[in-house]
Amino acid sequence: MRLISKLCGNTFQGCFNFFARDKAFRRSRIGYCFDVMVKSNKSRKSELRLLHEKQETKRIKNAAAHVSPFDVVRVNFEAVVLTNSISIPTFYQRGFYVDEPFVCKDCGSDEVWTALQQKWWFEVLHARTDTKAVRCKPCRTRLRAIKTLNNARTAEGLLRKAAKQVKKAKS
Repeated sequence: MRLISKLCGNTFQGCFNFFARDKAFRRSRIGYCFDVMVKSNKSRKSELRLLHEKQETKRIKNAAAHVSPFDVVRVNFEAVVLTNSISIPTFYQRGFYVDEPFVCKDCGSDEVWTALQQKWWFEVLHARTDTKAVRCKPCRTRLRAIKTLNNARTAEGLLRKAAKQVKKAKS
């Protein structure tokens, strides 16, 4: 160490400059530590960001490799309204919709939520991005009919009640 401090001066900066110029030292393990010490937080963060982006693109490419091109419908990013969910939806990260199988909540039949249905759901209706299909078409139709019938009954009851109040007010 004394020899090095005589060559480069007694300061740490002088020793560091000596080590930085020496190519063999930079290739060694200790030289690597000096190189790591020099990096700023900003450069470390940017390197980490690049690394994460590379990993994400690799993951998306691997996911896309398992999907046939006939099942893919591209996402219109301007039309999708991202909700305040915990994470970004997978279709948004991928950049395209894929047919998703599901089991109906009511009848238990195996169904498929097609990519076109998802595009309509998220881009045209602007539905929440954390929702999924849970009922088949016949069960949705049946449930809608039941709700319509219940709403009609409620409206009838309210009309009768209003008519009674009008009769009481007149008498």
